[in-house]
Amino acid sequence: ANRPIGHVDSAVMLNAKLKPGATLMHVVAMTRALGLLRSAKDAQPEVYEWKDAGESVVTCTFVGGKLSQHVLVRPIQPREASA
Repeated sequence: ANRPIGHVDSAVMLNAKLKPGATLMHVVAMTRALGLLRSAKDAQPEVYEWKDAGESVVTCTFVGGKLSQHVLVRPIQPREASA
């Protein structure tokens, strides 16, 4: 209840723990935070996003309340940009 919507301690760790078929309620329990809704309200599929302090983002797509896919996006680090 005291956590900001769409925030997670580590997006990388969340991504590693996610399994297809997990329920939205299970993911919310894992993150201890509601995801930030990115799809239209009450539309299918439902797309939620969780971000960490390092700006890494996990985007999860739920169909019928079950995880169908998830994507981790990490920010480009300065040394990677110059390579």
